[in-house]
Amino acid sequence: MPLTAVSTPHAATVRHFGHMNTGVPDITAGFDVTFARTTERGGPVTAPDRTLPAQMRRLARVQLRLWGLAELIETVDVLVSELVTNGVRHGHGTALATRLWRTRGHVWISVTGGPGARHGAGRTRVAGPGDEGGRGLLLVGALSDGWGVSADGACTWCVLVVPTGR
Repeated sequence: MPLTAVSTPHAATVRHFGHMNTGVPDITAGFDVTFARTTERGGPVTAPDRTLPAQMRRLARVQLRLWGLAELIETVDVLVSELVTNGVRHGHGTALATRLWRTRGHVWISVTGGPGARHGAGRTRVAGPGDEGGRGLLLVGALSDGWGVSADGACTWCVLVVPTGR
């Protein structure tokens, strides 16, 4: 599992969210991890790719504890699970990148499924009572303070407000 720590925000982060304070990035990088996907586009999810959400949850828990934000762990567990699972199932690229970073007031999570990924086109849908899927982005919308999909559909992200005084 190749881990890449970043000291400055990924270019897409600045492009999507801009600079946070008077033209100077006020971003603290948590992690930027990219996995090679083994699932074929449109095919069944492979055993190695099924482990990615759990691996990313563990990294997120550690990072939140380092930041002193343990009270966000349960919420971030669900958000990371849903975004990474969508990336595995619907991403069209050969890699899956997950990023966690924070500003003074927010924690950001993004998952990029590679060039041309669609992540289910970033649409919520109404799942029937017998459907196994289709509720992930509804959960992301309910638990996060904001979420979205990049214009090219490659990146799905969400944001949480950091509790006051943290």
